[in-house]
This record gives sequence, structure tokens and C-alpha cells, in this order.
Amino acid sequence: MKKFTLLLIAQLLVSTAFASWKSETNSHREVYEFVLNQVSNEGISPKDALIVYDIDNTLLKMKQNFGSDQWFNWQSNCLKIKCPELIAKDFQDLIDLQYEIFTMAKMDPTEDYAPQAVRSLQEKGFSVIALTSRGPESRNATERELRRNNYDFSKSLFGESIAASFTPTGQKRIASYQNGVFMTSGMHKGQMLKYLLGRFQKHYKFIVFIDDHKKHTDRVFNMFLNTESSIYTFRYGLEDNKVQNFNLSDKAQSIKLGRALLSLREQLQ
Repeated sequence: MKKFTLLLIAQLLVSTAFASWKSETNSHREVYEFVLNQVSNEGISPKDALIVYDIDNTLLKMKQNFGSDQWFNWQSNCLKIKCPELIAKDFQDLIDLQYEIFTMAKMDPTEDYAPQAVRSLQEKGFSVIALTSRGPESRNATERELRRNNYDFSKSLFGESIAASFTPTGQKRIASYQNGVFMTSGMHKGQMLKYLLGRFQKHYKFIVFIDDHKKHTDRVFNMFLNTESSIYTFRYGLEDNKVQNFNLSDKAQSIKLGRALLSLREQLQ
């Protein structure tokens, strides 16, 4: 992308006094190349660098809209305005419904190169984890699809896996951190990353965060801005057209599948 390339060139020419900024990209290769160039530019060792990936619409995408990130956001908004297409009783029920869909659905990488980008960073010694808004109840299905698509964060996590789910300090929802996948139940990703680093008393000089939602990249950026860490965030937009098309559609297929799921639930109870 022209915008990204210009930012990258500019960044490589300036001093580390400007070592925090936000950008956008549609390419995992661009993020990978940025990381390698920038740690070299700043004189940072991979062991002092942390790379954090979102999952939905960043590393993986649903084969259909039903149960996808855009579907979840639509239903979440329906909770607020009580639209007739709402199928969840409350936010936790919406998380539970998405979990039920995840157990049945398969996913694909957003890009063929994405799993290779993650593996290459891991092989070079970077700490690499996934930070998702999914809840702990979706862990088995999430890790199944990550493995099936050749992602494995267990080899590059910081700290250690925490056996049981937990409630982060000052929060009401539960989270879990196992095998390098941090599941946060829709909580503030900036706060969650800061919490996890503090829990393990870890500090990184260099942090990169990639997510398809601007609110999440902004929150992480603001949480680490003016700290002792260089923070770089990338708003990943390759799935934007698909998301926009869903948002503008009549959502007939998703409505039909949602009603079928509720009917199946009732029959099994």
C-alpha cells in the first residue's frame, strides 16, 4: 500500500524519538518486513520485542458471515437498540451463541502468507501471541482452527499458560491465557495487554499490535504511548469490503440461520 510504504520509509529515516505511531495495512508481509526493518533501525533484539495479533478478520476469517466478527458486532448493536433480528438475550448469551457456532464452523487464513509471517517471526526469536475478544468458552474451537491453519502460539508466548480462567483486576468478565492465546471476553485490549504483561512482570522495548478494529488499535496505542516501550499499531483492513457488504445487506441468510440455531437449542433442551 502506498500509504504504508511512505510511512515506513519516513520512519526508517528518522530517529527513535518518533518511535511510536499508528498505521493501516492490508498485508501481513508488510507488517513482517516492517518489524524486521524497525528492530534493526532501533537496535532492538527480538527477545525485547513483542508482536500481538488479533484473530478474527486479522489472522482468520469465517467461510460465511453467520458467526463472524461482523455478525457478532451487528448482533451486539441489536442488543443496544433491541432490533427484531436479535437472537441473544444479553451479551453473555451472544458470546455463548457465537461459541456454539464456532464449535461447528471452519475458518481460513485471511491471507495465504499470514501463517508463514507468524512462524517466521517466531523462528527469529520474537515473542508472538494472539489477543482476541473471544471468551474462554471458545478456546477449544479457536485453538482447533488456529492449528488447522498452521498457527501455533504456544512456541512463542511470554510468561506461562494459566491453567484456569480468571477475572483480571478491576474487571467483571473472565479471561484465559493458554498456549499463547489470550481470550478476553470483549474487554479493553489495551488494558488486557498491560494487565498480562504486569502479571508476569514482563517489559518489552518494542511492541507491535495488529487488529482489524480501529478502536482496539487505538486503545492499545494509547495504553503504551509515552511509556518505555515503542508502540506500533496496524489497523488491518483486508476484510473491510466483506464486512461492509454484510453491513449493507439485508442479512437474510444470517437471520435464517440464527432462527434455525435458536430452534435447535429449544429442541435439545
